[in-house]
Amino acid sequence: MLARFKDLSHEARTLVKGYPDFVMRDKTQLTPGEIPIFVFHTMEYDRFEAQLRLLKESGFRTLTAVEYLDILEGRKQATGKEVVLTIDDARSSVWRYGFPLLKRYESHAVLFVIPGWTPEGPAEPRPTLDDVWADAVTAETLHKLDPHDQTVCSWPELKLMHASGLVDMHSHTYFHRRVFADTKVTGVIAPGCVTTASDADYSPYLRFDMKPAEMAPEAFHGLPLFANRSLQEAMPFIDVPDAVRAQCQAAYREHLAKGDDDRKLLPALQEIVDGAALPLCSQEHVIAVIKEDLARAREMLAEKLGDPTAGTQLCLPFTLGSPATVAMAKEVGSTALYWGVSEKRRVNKPGDDPFTLVRLKNDFIWRLPGPQRRSLPAIYLDKTVRRLRGTNPY
Repeated sequence: MLARFKDLSHEARTLVKGYPDFVMRDKTQLTPGEIPIFVFHTMEYDRFEAQLRLLKESGFRTLTAVEYLDILEGRKQATGKEVVLTIDDARSSVWRYGFPLLKRYESHAVLFVIPGWTPEGPAEPRPTLDDVWADAVTAETLHKLDPHDQTVCSWPELKLMHASGLVDMHSHTYFHRRVFADTKVTGVIAPGCVTTASDADYSPYLRFDMKPAEMAPEAFHGLPLFANRSLQEAMPFIDVPDAVRAQCQAAYREHLAKGDDDRKLLPALQEIVDGAALPLCSQEHVIAVIKEDLARAREMLAEKLGDPTAGTQLCLPFTLGSPATVAMAKEVGSTALYWGVSEKRRVNKPGDDPFTLVRLKNDFIWRLPGPQRRSLPAIYLDKTVRRLRGTNPY
């Protein structure tokens, strides 16, 4: 509950300092050159369809990633009736719900994929809303395939969406990785830990030779947790060597075998960590890891999708980055970099730097000028209710 109220507090601060005029004021049209970028994560069937219907009925066109850059960099002109829809993580709901609705409404979206987590199969893609509409499966069956949207789209599913021309495939970094910032043990990876691609508790333990989608979470049980941050913040981090990992997991197994009080486990792990005297890695190492992460993501997307332009745009995990990440993105051939809301820029306009693109939560599609526009209090009431209920609002 405390985390939800913190989220609401963040929303309030952002409302004052980060949102563009069309959100804050009742406007009959967007500011000339203004093209809002909206962000989604989990795709909700009814909600997403209502938003696509609103865009279509209000005369807005959804741009491809290339069309957007063409306008931003002055090769084409905006009409004041364009938006960009971006979807982070490539969760399974994009395939099951989002893609069929994009086809139905002839709309485009930019999908940011986490290639290091993307599974090879199964070869036969999962059913979608298309199958529900054709009475081949029930809506309940479709929901049960991944009720909490914890898996990501497979390569066969991504290839089919890419081939449609409606979904541009770009990078959300290779692993969406977090790294350890401290050596004080705060917890342990155990049954019930978070295992999703975007938030896995064991994210800091991933290495480039691993395929986490094919690994059982049990392989990480017993490893200690510390305070963490996004890799893309480019701050020195703690790398736990294999020998220390093995010691910690052995202590965890011994703890389970003895049936000891859980309160004894963390001090035991802390003793192992303190004995190893784990240092922060060098800044040079941080930069090298970021560069390899970004390069691998771009290369895998291009290879798997058979398109050299796939993966050339980058979305920052957790909307956190650094000048070093921007430099490495340019070095590996990225053409644009997407962040979140910013107090430095409320909206993107032609001539702006494509490596500092700001985005809005998809709630604010309802604030676009048009006959179906909702009031700001109504939107925030909906956001508050959804957060308090624990509903994923994005």
